[in-house]
Amino acid sequence: MSEEQMPPVVREVLVDEDAVTTDPALPAFLAPPEDAPAYHGFPVVAESEVDGWRLGMISGFGVEGDGYVIAPDDGRAGLLWTAEGAGYFRAGHPHSSAMKCAGRTSTRGGSSRWA
Repeated sequence: MSEEQMPPVVREVLVDEDAVTTDPALPAFLAPPEDAPAYHGFPVVAESEVDGWRLGMISGFGVEGDGYVIAPDDGRAGLLWTAEGAGYFRAGHPHSSAMKCAGRTSTRGGSSRWA
């Protein structure tokens, strides 16, 4: 089944309630400050830090999900995963599979299954 034929998956969006927003009526990821980094307004999992790398979550933990990783230099990259089917990893390409998230471009990655 092609990506266009797949039914949409509805996931809970996690929100960092402490993140600064420029519009009190909107969550921070929809109204980030001008100098905010990518994925501003989505929570970071404090317990996930390893050697300066941290995990941020966009949707809840589950069989499929959306998240991001923060590098020690504060660089950020989006993650998509699924725990079903055969394992694979695919790097996203910003020109063919970019998606808009709160006015920023984030690349769609792939997924990985860990045994």
